[in-house]
Parts: sequence; C-alpha cells; structure tokens
Amino acid sequence: MTFHRTLIPALAVLLLALPALARQNEANETSAPADAAALFAEAQTAFDRGLDERAKDSPRAAASFEHAASTWQRIIDEQGIHNGRLLYNIGNAHLLAGELGPAILSYRRAEQYIGGDRHLVSNLQQARRRVTTHIEPKASSRVREDLLFWHDDWSTRTRLLLLVVFSGIMWLWALARLGRSRRAWPRWPVWTAGVVAVALVVSLTVEQLGIDRQPQGVVMRDVTGRLGPSEIGYEPSFTEPLAEGVEFSVIEDRRDWLLARLVDGRETWLPRQAVTLVN
Repeated sequence: MTFHRTLIPALAVLLLALPALARQNEANETSAPADAAALFAEAQTAFDRGLDERAKDSPRAAASFEHAASTWQRIIDEQGIHNGRLLYNIGNAHLLAGELGPAILSYRRAEQYIGGDRHLVSNLQQARRRVTTHIEPKASSRVREDLLFWHDDWSTRTRLLLLVVFSGIMWLWALARLGRSRRAWPRWPVWTAGVVAVALVVSLTVEQLGIDRQPQGVVMRDVTGRLGPSEIGYEPSFTEPLAEGVEFSVIEDRRDWLLARLVDGRETWLPRQAVTLVN
C-alpha cells in the first residue's frame, strides 16, 4: 500500500465526519431559555418530594412523580428543548409513578441522544421486565442485537467521535511511514482502523437516511390487537390484550390503525389512540 493510497481514503473519511460532528456540536450548544430553568427546578422539586413520599409509603408519591414528568415534558413541548438527560428524567418519573408505557417511550427517545448510557440501559431493562405481556424476541433478532449493539446503542455523537479517532489513526500511520522503511511498519493497524471507520460511516449513513429500521412504537394502555383495522368485523389477534409498555415496529399506517409487528414476529392491528410512536 503506497502513501497516497492510504492518505486519500483517510482524508475522505475525515472530511465526511467533520461537518456532521460540527452540526452535532451546534445542536448541543443551543442555549436554553430562562423559562426552562424554572420549569426544570419545579420538576426536580416535585421529583424529590416524590422520593420522600415514596420512602414513607405515602399514596401521594405517584402524583408527585406525575407532576415532575409533566413539568419536564413542558420544557420539550413549550421550549422546544430536546436532549437525552431530560428524556431520561421523564422516563424515571414515569417509572416511579408506575406508568410503564410513558416510561419506556421516554427511555427509547432518550436512546437517540445518549444510547449506551449504563443508567439508561439499566432502567429501560427494569421497565421492560415489569410489562405483564411477556414476548420473547426471535433468535435472529437477538443475534442482530449482539452483533450490531454498537449501531443500535451508541449515540450518533459517540460514533462520530470514534470515526474521527480511527481516521486520525490512519493519518498518523500514513505520515509515520514517510520517513521509515515500509517493512518497519505493519499494515494491520491501518487496515483495522480502516475497517472500523468504514463500518462507522455505513452506520451513520444508514441512520441519517432512515433505512436501518421501521418506525417504532409503544403501547400506552392495555389494548386488544385485531386481525384487521377495525373493531367491527375483525376478531382479536390474541387471547389476551397487549399490556401497557409492549413495543412494536410499524408495518403499515392507516391513520386510525397501525399494523404492528411484535418482537417475536407476530403481527396485529392496533388503534392509534392506544399507542405512541418513538420518533
């Protein structure tokens, strides 16, 4: 491999990463309006009050957590501020209030910003274990999750930073060979860095184009799935309703009804009013 053959791909990968990284930083550096700080403080006070009431087994604890969640949600709805930590807080408040659907929905939305965060992963798993309708994922789905965990769990920012790091490794390796004998420098580091960089570019491209997965949704209240998009004339798909918190992929959208695919591959029609999409 000549210097030029190494340098040109490295330069191309680095130039691809920098504009996206700059846009990511600009989004994160957007200043919050003053009203958002007041709302956040109000929500935090309600959340702390809920923790105290929960420790005393007070029945008012759930109401305090619900107030915290709704106030944090106002920051998103009224101030237009979106970030992973805010959504994570909303999920925690819903979970402590016993609202599994909204909790899982908020955690799933937080994944788009802070995917891979150990606290987020742990709390999402805890919420999923509480869902009374247990659905075992297909074996193929589990294999995909194990092999592509970095694509699903790592945030966009993390993958962009890693792309810059591995592109830098390619640059350093290429520059180091300028003054050295070719035999003195093994090729495996640059090949490894190149493979990782290409994988990250593909991951980010697939994410940006929205071709990696179908729209995702969460059941917000117990609902009966139907064999067709109507409660009239179509029998239930299953013997029992789907519980709040069940997750699914959207196969078809008919305004008032969604054709949903569960993690085990089964499909059913769900009324839109009983579910909420993650994105």
